[in-house]
Amino acid sequence: MSEPVPLRRADLAAEPALDWRALFADGLAQLRALCGARWTDHHLHDPGITTLELASHALADLAYRGGLPLADWLASSAPQGDAAATFWQAQDVLPQSPWTLRDLRKCLIDIDGIRNAWLHEVPGPVLWLNPRTGELAQTPSGEPGERPVSLQGRWQPLLEYDERLNAEQRAERQAEAAAALQVRRPLCLDFLPPETVPVQRFALCAEVALADGADARTTAARLLHTAHRTLAPLLRPLTLDEALARPGPDGQPRRVDEVFEGPWLSHGFLDDGELDASELPAMLRLSDLINALMDVPGVEGLRDIRLQPLGEDGFALPTDDPWRLPVRPGHAPRLAWDSGRLVLSQRGLVVAGWHVAEMPEEVRSALQALLDADHAITDTLRQPQLPQPAGRVRPLSAHRPLQHDFPELYGLARPDQDARVRQFQGYLLFIDQWMTNQLAQAAQLAQLYSVAPTRMQALTEAWMGGATPPTLLARRLSELPGHEALYRDTPEQPLDDAGLTRLLEPDPRPRQAALLDHLLARAGEDMGAQVEALQQAFGSGGGLDALIERARFLAELPRLGAERGLAYQQHRREPEMLWNSDNISGLERRLARLLGIANPQRRSLSVVAHDTYAEVDATPGDEFRFRVRDAVSGKILLSSSTHYASPEAAQAEMMAAVERAQGADGYQRRQTLDGRHYFNIVDAGGEVIARRIEYFAGPEAMEQAISHLQRYLREHYSGEGLYLIELPLLRPEQPGDPLLQPCLDEGCGDCDGDDPYSWRLLIVLPSYAGRFAHPAFRAHAEQQIRREVPAHLLPRICWASPLAMAEFEGAYRDWLALHAGAAAPPRAQVLTRFLRAVTEVRNTHPAQRLTDCVAELPRPAFVLGRSALGTEPPPPLA
Repeated sequence: MSEPVPLRRADLAAEPALDWRALFADGLAQLRALCGARWTDHHLHDPGITTLELASHALADLAYRGGLPLADWLASSAPQGDAAATFWQAQDVLPQSPWTLRDLRKCLIDIDGIRNAWLHEVPGPVLWLNPRTGELAQTPSGEPGERPVSLQGRWQPLLEYDERLNAEQRAERQAEAAAALQVRRPLCLDFLPPETVPVQRFALCAEVALADGADARTTAARLLHTAHRTLAPLLRPLTLDEALARPGPDGQPRRVDEVFEGPWLSHGFLDDGELDASELPAMLRLSDLINALMDVPGVEGLRDIRLQPLGEDGFALPTDDPWRLPVRPGHAPRLAWDSGRLVLSQRGLVVAGWHVAEMPEEVRSALQALLDADHAITDTLRQPQLPQPAGRVRPLSAHRPLQHDFPELYGLARPDQDARVRQFQGYLLFIDQWMTNQLAQAAQLAQLYSVAPTRMQALTEAWMGGATPPTLLARRLSELPGHEALYRDTPEQPLDDAGLTRLLEPDPRPRQAALLDHLLARAGEDMGAQVEALQQAFGSGGGLDALIERARFLAELPRLGAERGLAYQQHRREPEMLWNSDNISGLERRLARLLGIANPQRRSLSVVAHDTYAEVDATPGDEFRFRVRDAVSGKILLSSSTHYASPEAAQAEMMAAVERAQGADGYQRRQTLDGRHYFNIVDAGGEVIARRIEYFAGPEAMEQAISHLQRYLREHYSGEGLYLIELPLLRPEQPGDPLLQPCLDEGCGDCDGDDPYSWRLLIVLPSYAGRFAHPAFRAHAEQQIRREVPAHLLPRICWASPLAMAEFEGAYRDWLALHAGAAAPPRAQVLTRFLRAVTEVRNTHPAQRLTDCVAELPRPAFVLGRSALGTEPPPPLA
């Protein structure tokens, strides 16, 4: 063990738990208050006082270990002492996908060979709203009161390249920038192909007074370099230490989370102030240039200076105000190297003068050296890493039992010789066991707080298998002499380490839930509402479902948090990127995890596929039955309760049973005469349609089996899922393209305004799949969706019927291929069909009958807007 850290008296005064003398005095005072009248011998020779003294030493040692740096505890309890592997790294959880224009600029500038980048919104296309018909058109009709509607959300990237790149290299960087924008595209934004930023040149003419001793050529090179950098600011990536030292808006050094805010860059951090200062200016102020040039070493003064804008032909343009020079919109002002003039004087005498295009070779070489130094700064690859504190690995969990420190005459080394010694040893065991358990618990600190995906996966597999790993630990003190007599093992309850742990924590699930909630809260996440809704509506199998959902969310949390505003990659043409695909938006993936949707892929939701483990078998009497097996173990999870005349009838009943078994109201719980428990699957009328051929010893085991069955069916046979459509991507691109039409109903909160495209989302969910058929869960899902959708986007949520979903997903699938350029079907036909599906998809509410006033209670509530009158399915789309 490493050398202990020496304690000072100041430490003991600040923390009395470290001072064994203070602990001993406090314990002695408690003894005198409790039994001072009967126990008066408090000298050191008394066995009770000796026990108190040794216990005080042990408690002070425990307090000392508990006060060691957290990094030491983590390093000592992590596997192989690697605490960093068990926790999130700063670059994993603090950055997020680009969200602002500043974020997108950073992503483009992070590409090698791109010096600066800008994004300008492209107005339009402009549509025209007819006030009489309430319809949009691509051309004005001349109706009185007709008003234009300019669609938003499309941006034009402008790039400035490293001047050392040739035409071919610039084309490669342009393609890389276009791909980077699509990979990191925010929701409801779109980009035109990047273009090179147009440049407006300015000629510098100046008469400069040099200081005594200043070299004219060196000063001229510095002056030209400063003028160039004033017009074209250099964006220098910062190291982590430099970024942390930069003051924030409040003037204080920035925190780590503030520095890492924004997208993750491979070349370091870009200062937001410098980035904003490099925006394309609408005007240049000559005073700013004068201030910069006056700071150049060797410059004593500026006798005359002029910054002259040049036209495309290189000739000077007239200016109304030489102190305020307008810049063409969307152009980058740059210093002209082929125009302008410098005159340098010293003590009133001209010492040098030349046109900028004809500068001496010494000046050109010095200027090039300064520019090369700029390139060296920006070319340096900087990968900012936030190091974790490196703790010292110590055997912090090692505990020397208190009984080993007693004098030999107490006989604790041979407890089997005297019953009184064994009794005393049993009394001391309570103290030793408590201390040992505390240290054993601390020894797994890194594992308990680990958020590594491998640990989350291991926990999930354990819970799904019915196991509940403990959070509190106990260790049997096998090093004590005669410990067999102290730990009385029985066949029903052996007091090994596992048995002691079960006594310490009979049910670890509440503490595990609290621990997972703590880990989620540290990342700013809260699954409390989602878990509570699932538990109330569908049961939790003793909380295992809730634990599994928390663990799965934690395993994916860096991605679910960082990519919540990320759109899907719209131009990927590969079949696996279009359908049955993980190429979905970050918001879809996050919502799927929050709502407990097992499969977030973009896939068919109108038909639930039943795999080969759902069998329909023929019986000897030409009748049929069904069975649903576990895909891994092959265990029969559900069986038909009767035989059916045709395989189609068996298949239909199996699908009904699978759907009913995904909800809480599809179970019938029963008990046999001898006390065993079992369950069946029943339809809405209470008739048994499937059964589980298995008996359980108690209700807890049965509920656990029900929870496992619900989870398995939702993951393998559920049609739960969602489609998220960005309506700005449906904007017309060609004359004659069909248009979405606005909803002008003042009472509609989801679709108000003249513009049905900009900043709009359509979220379509199957109204009939699993839990989605329950009004309570729908309300919870809608609340969760509206909470997670970014505040500047307006979602419209639709619960579609099977027929409407089939029509919608067919049109959606064709449009995805058309939009990505993967297919060339009739454009007008595909667009018309999909826009019609987007417009006509409507909410389908659960069917209910109205009940009369004398009906028996409880009666199901009929809620307007959330219930449908009657039992007939909704009509198909016209």
